[in-house]
Amino acid sequence: MRARSASFYRPFWSKHWPLSRQLASVLAVCLLVNAALIIGAVEFIEPFVERQILHELSPSAARAYHAFNSDQVPARDDIAALIVESKALRESQNSPDAQVNLWILICVLTGSGVTFALSYTLLGRLGHGYINVARAAQSVTAGDLSARARPLVLASQEEVKLAGDFNHMAASLQRAERELADGTAAIAHELRTPLTILRGRLYGIADGIFSPGSKEITGLIRQVEGLSRIVGDLQTLSLVNSNEMSLDIKPTDLAEEVEHVLVTIKPDLEANGLQPSLNLQSSIVAADSSRIRQVVGAVLSNTQRYASESGMLKISTWCNANEAVLEIIDHGPGLPPDQSERAFDRFWRAEQSRARHTGGSGLGLAVVRAIVEAHGGEAKFSNHAMGGTRFAMHLPR
Repeated sequence: MRARSASFYRPFWSKHWPLSRQLASVLAVCLLVNAALIIGAVEFIEPFVERQILHELSPSAARAYHAFNSDQVPARDDIAALIVESKALRESQNSPDAQVNLWILICVLTGSGVTFALSYTLLGRLGHGYINVARAAQSVTAGDLSARARPLVLASQEEVKLAGDFNHMAASLQRAERELADGTAAIAHELRTPLTILRGRLYGIADGIFSPGSKEITGLIRQVEGLSRIVGDLQTLSLVNSNEMSLDIKPTDLAEEVEHVLVTIKPDLEANGLQPSLNLQSSIVAADSSRIRQVVGAVLSNTQRYASESGMLKISTWCNANEAVLEIIDHGPGLPPDQSERAFDRFWRAEQSRARHTGGSGLGLAVVRAIVEAHGGEAKFSNHAMGGTRFAMHLPR
């Protein structure tokens, strides 16, 4: 409402007009200037022509002419002289002499010059917004993704919209490049730790430092499983970003899928000091059941990692006329202030000091949001009013 009021009270001359209105306005101004010049020329030449005509009249005819112009009755002889000489008067009006023609030519040339200068100045100011966009596009092509199209005062609505869309696109490209660079570095960091462990253990077994017993093999398998999870999460995000994720959509009960996940993960939750409290109402949606289980498992694993020893873990499902909802509330430390929007960012952790084995890969919640949005739903993660965090998944029915 505030933005609308500011736009409403903006001065008329500062509004951006459509290009067609700008061109029509320039043409109208040029026509008005031409009309003013023509009227001025006529007003300037008329006394000169009048003097030329009076110079050719006899004194009697001139007296009659002046009498008529001053609303007086001239003498009869003067009227007769004026009538006799009227033919010469008409010829003088229709055939001005060379000096009159010269003055007319000067006025026409002056009007043409003024009109050209005015048109060149006004029309030259139009279209500069397109030039700015073209220059910014050249800079972006050359690799400078920080280039932006500068706004202009006299830009048309089309130029303003084009510049705004271009700047939005350039900002998206810059953000994507930054995320790609950060993501590449983060992926390398996430893969380096398990690969280093695998390499060290395998070298140790090859050199006879470690015995290839079941304990060592189990540890190596866990590292391989961690690598597989990271690769699987990256593949899921890639499929979602390219709109190539295939979903096996069928009627799915959120309550049943939560129970399926809890069968396997509940012992781990209880071992980490979490007591699931269930309030599961049957909530049928059209969804991919395996992906829904992946979402539930990722959120519970995140809760187990960051809210361990926090006691009750409330898990609820319900539905209304438009959507089905899954809600998970813990009583852990919660998110840092003003960081709830970053909870779904790739490779972001609430505690940057955590090691990978305690802080996770940083991909779990990003995968959760990607899967939920692929179903046309919405995922929310925020601090709870009673302490801890609240995750909510809303899926259209």
